[in-house]
Amino acid sequence: MSGCSKKDEKDDVIPKAKYYVSADVEGESPLLYETDLYVQYDDEILNVGSNSFSIQTYGPDYRKIILSASKPFRGQPEEFEITSAKYQKSRFETFQSGPNPFVNLSTSPNGRVMFTKADDTMAEGTFYFEVYSNDLKKKIKVTNGKFRTRY
Repeated sequence: MSGCSKKDEKDDVIPKAKYYVSADVEGESPLLYETDLYVQYDDEILNVGSNSFSIQTYGPDYRKIILSASKPFRGQPEEFEITSAKYQKSRFETFQSGPNPFVNLSTSPNGRVMFTKADDTMAEGTFYFEVYSNDLKKKIKVTNGKFRTRY
């Protein structure tokens, strides 16, 4: 069969919703949110001295993904280092990186967020990061993150 190729199994899990966040968490795929998501964008007009953005998702079962960067999102394709990240697995189990109020130290998320497409109202891209339990004994990798969100 000329011109035919085997379809990648990952293609079957590409989100169909208009706005979404999906990611593999510890190799389990995908964690998917198809809710009304947003990019929260702060600049000096909204919060004097703040040049940052965050992407925040909230699932129906207490699960959350939150990632932030300490640079402004300018509505164009660009790549950022993630400065803090959070994955809430359940109501009582939270993993995070960046400044940690539960221990007297900061852990690095070792992650990036890439905006691959953006316009005046929508942004999409990819991300990955690592987060830790509050006692720093367990590390979780969030990989193959994808998002499309309005802002």
